[in-house]
Amino acid sequence: LRWAVMQERQAITRSDTGHVFEIFKGGYRAHQYDQWLIRNVEAILDEGLQINSAGLLKAGGVMWVEVGVPESITTPEGVEFLPNLLAATSFDGSLATTYKRTIQRVVCDNTLEIAAAEGGSQIKIRHSKNSIGRIDDVQDALNIVHTAADDFAAEVAALTQQTVTDAQ
Repeated sequence: LRWAVMQERQAITRSDTGHVFEIFKGGYRAHQYDQWLIRNVEAILDEGLQINSAGLLKAGGVMWVEVGVPESITTPEGVEFLPNLLAATSFDGSLATTYKRTIQRVVCDNTLEIAAAEGGSQIKIRHSKNSIGRIDDVQDALNIVHTAADDFAAEVAALTQQTVTDAQ
């Protein structure tokens, strides 16, 4: 084995343990959790929204913050749900910074994956040298969480109005 220094690469490491998350090309820009998930989400919070969950996964390589209304909503058909805004990013290259409308409540890596796969509005910002200029796009995420309840309720209404025969 031989040790080689590569000028065009950078290692993203955890500051407290030195754990190497990934080695990236020079154009990669890490989105700091405190800015992209805490301060940005705090900036878009308005009356009636609160942080419902937050967590670190993969040895600190992935983080999420989930914001939603404080109480669940029940449709006229009796379906209870909680609309959320999911904000997630990574230091290990597994996620672009994402602000997404979800119904799935995130509590672990499995539920994060399920929520990320849900249909619906989202904003994704790649970890690139131009990404810092897109912080203002996060303001659009507030509209995402406010439309989630109406859109999901309409979907529930449409699904519950479908006739299903015994044969089906």
